[in-house]
Amino acid sequence: MKKLLFLFLFLFSLSFFTTQNVVAKVATVKQIVLKGKTQKDDPRSLLPVQAWVDGAVVHISFLTALENVVVSIKDESGKVVEEKTYASPQTIELPAMEVHGSYTLEVRYADTLLYGAFEIE
Repeated sequence: MKKLLFLFLFLFSLSFFTTQNVVAKVATVKQIVLKGKTQKDDPRSLLPVQAWVDGAVVHISFLTALENVVVSIKDESGKVVEEKTYASPQTIELPAMEVHGSYTLEVRYADTLLYGAFEIE
């Protein structure tokens, strides 16, 4: 009986710690809210780009096929920290930011500019 109780307590504590690790991992992912500027009337209510930060890595996902996309990351002073051009991206993973602080993500394609602020802690 004691062995069964010990086994039950062990499995319970193991599941508790595993759950805590999963919750801690999910909490590090933060959505970057993108706003848009376009020169033409575009009736879309959803932007074709989603972005999020996982730790210090910026992820960008494109929901529709876009061509010649320029992705820029600027620091608080407006200085460009990272800028790359992509021919027809689906998902982009930008390397970790080395310095903690506030940044702005810009995604430019055709006559559209999407931008959003995020922080690296």
